Amino acid sequence: MCKVHSDVQEHIFWILGNGMVSFWFDNWIGEQTLSQITNSPYIGFESVNYYWLDGTWDKHKLDRVVPPNISEMICNIPILQAADDIIKWKPTHDGVYSQSAQHGTLFVKRELISHTNDICRMILSWKSSSAFSHATPHIRSILPILILWFLWTERNDSKHRNMSFNAKRIIWRVHNYLWGLQVCKQNGRKWWREDHHVATQLGLKIQRSEPEKKITIVRWRKPNNQGFKLNTNGASKGSTGLAGAGGIIRDDRGHTVVAFQEFLGIATNTYAEISAVAKGLEIAHNRGLNDIWVEMDSKVGIALIKEKYTGHWKVQHLLAKIRYLCSLMTVSFSHIFREGNTVADFFANKAVMEKSSQIFSPEQLDRKAKGLISLDRFDLPNIRIG
Repeated sequence: MCKVHSDVQEHIFWILGNGMVSFWFDNWIGEQTLSQITNSPYIGFESVNYYWLDGTWDKHKLDRVVPPNISEMICNIPILQAADDIIKWKPTHDGVYSQSAQHGTLFVKRELISHTNDICRMILSWKSSSAFSHATPHIRSILPILILWFLWTERNDSKHRNMSFNAKRIIWRVHNYLWGLQVCKQNGRKWWREDHHVATQLGLKIQRSEPEKKITIVRWRKPNNQGFKLNTNGASKGSTGLAGAGGIIRDDRGHTVVAFQEFLGIATNTYAEISAVAKGLEIAHNRGLNDIWVEMDSKVGIALIKEKYTGHWKVQHLLAKIRYLCSLMTVSFSHIFREGNTVADFFANKAVMEKSSQIFSPEQLDRKAKGLISLDRFDLPNIRIG
């Protein structure tokens, strides 16, 4: 029973509502519990809301029991006090628990990994390390299946045909299968997105199709009379890496009201994009602004917000926060190409480079930021090629 409980607990994540979950022993931080990531001598049985004060984090209390970097990370976790704590099942994309998902997860962990530990860990880690691993078809989805299939056939040949188990024969069979697909023109360039070097290592030549290049003029537009425009962007170094969020709010004359940058640690680009919108709307609401036009260069982010998709469990609390803030203000969303979103992009990348978070008044902006803002305000065009 204790073993099953331990296996299940590591797949549970909590989105904070009333804060009744355990501060130290429940996972509401990210990948691990606080008791696992810190050696604090103050570990006890307090609930999360013990460290709240008037609906926000009590940083004074936090600083007494955890290191400053962890305290800072905790203070960036949003609190949705209007609801109960929400449990999420990490192995599923939407975070919804099901018995089949639990059984599949525990079976993989106990049976597959326990018997072929090194191979399966390597395969599963490689498959999940790309933003395109869930695309259909993609080499990171197909190659693990081929490897496991030919491992199985090699095992059957060894057991039932008295053939010696030969790892090189498995590699040859996988390579031969991929080569056959290429000959039949069944494995196109999309299969190898972000992994063209793998095709090269396997001796496969993936034909590059040269799309016709198109030149587009992209301009930043001022908001309507007495309205405000929030431009946001998220930056992540790699599909999952050091990430930051940035944004700027400007008035109907193109003048800066406030700008911000926020360092997010390790995160995906989608998480960074959604975090930027949540932070920008929070700042706008705190300053009493209304009639907000949100513009971002992530179509995925806009779809998650506008179409009311649940999204991955890691961004669900941010989407809930955005929708709550939208209910308090007049907010609209639109897409802009990256070339027209240069100011927000500047602050997102600045957050990653400096590994810092800050809110800027117009007087605090540096020369480069002011220059980019002026280019937008004077309606100078940006060129997009492709």
